[in-house]
Amino acid sequence: MRKVLIISGIFIALFVLFVPAVAVGATARPERPIYVIIVTIDGCRPDSLLEASTPNIDEIVQDAAYSWSAQTVYPSKTPQAHASLFTGALPGVHRYTGPGSRLETETIFQVFEGAGYKTALVDGKGGRIAGLEVGVSYVKNNVDYRWRNGAVYQPGYEDPNGDIRVMENAIQIFVENQPTLMFILLPVVDVTGHIYSHTSHNYLQAIERADQAIGMLVDNLKGLGIYENTLLVIVSDHGMTGTDHGSQDPGDMSILLIFSGPGVRVGKFEGGKIIDVAPTVTALFGLRAPANAEGRNLFAEEPIPLFYVGIAMAAVMVCVAYVLVRRRRAREVPQPASAAVEASG
Repeated sequence: MRKVLIISGIFIALFVLFVPAVAVGATARPERPIYVIIVTIDGCRPDSLLEASTPNIDEIVQDAAYSWSAQTVYPSKTPQAHASLFTGALPGVHRYTGPGSRLETETIFQVFEGAGYKTALVDGKGGRIAGLEVGVSYVKNNVDYRWRNGAVYQPGYEDPNGDIRVMENAIQIFVENQPTLMFILLPVVDVTGHIYSHTSHNYLQAIERADQAIGMLVDNLKGLGIYENTLLVIVSDHGMTGTDHGSQDPGDMSILLIFSGPGVRVGKFEGGKIIDVAPTVTALFGLRAPANAEGRNLFAEEPIPLFYVGIAMAAVMVCVAYVLVRRRRAREVPQPASAAVEASG
């Protein structure tokens, strides 16, 4: 029995040592996605999203991993943030600052294309992130959907339905070409914040229309019968403080981050970074991360910290020792002798 207890204690200790702790959430779907779609709601603050009416995103979150406290990069601007989104690297590494500048690192598109998969990019800002589409099979970045009637940067001419039009074009590209990885930039929340402030009713309405656009995407994926096989990532590139962004203010740096689909551990998590998107997506799809990526796979299994392992092992050893001592003492207690009954003469 003593040997059994010792072996059991050792087994328990080894079990505690090698059982991994999940990085995010509690449940997991182990299957790999067939398609990946990443959607940016440009300039969307998480706290404003929670204030707005977003039934489609609310439904997605019910079966997703999500964070309302994720962080973008500094400077918190569209070009730098999207370069970090696509590469998993910080601005000091990718060195992309906007249209015309050169990207110094590999993108998630190049990883997928290099593995033989087709990719697509739809930039609703009409080339605001030009230069990040290197190697992409299908590109739509020649229309700025923020404005109507050909006007550009004229308050009052912003198109409240711009995100709907972006999504209509994106869905058409997806249906016609079936890219394995697709990126869609929804631009209207950002431009609305610049004009009216993040505290305005207009800003909330823009978020609600972005939610409608995402609902259109989900409905189409379900109609095609591939929603369950699609990894859907919804992220904002930066926040907004008043009518501007770009600083390290929490309102500028805080972003939303949602993962829904195969391989995702469902549940709310704290933190996360925009540079984690590329390593997480590639890992879930079974590919390597982009070269020079500095982010991490949010769903990687992480070992329990040694401190807690030590406590668990010590507890097991104490329990085993206690049982052994009790058994030894029980054997050492003298048994009462039977009194000899002698016949009297």
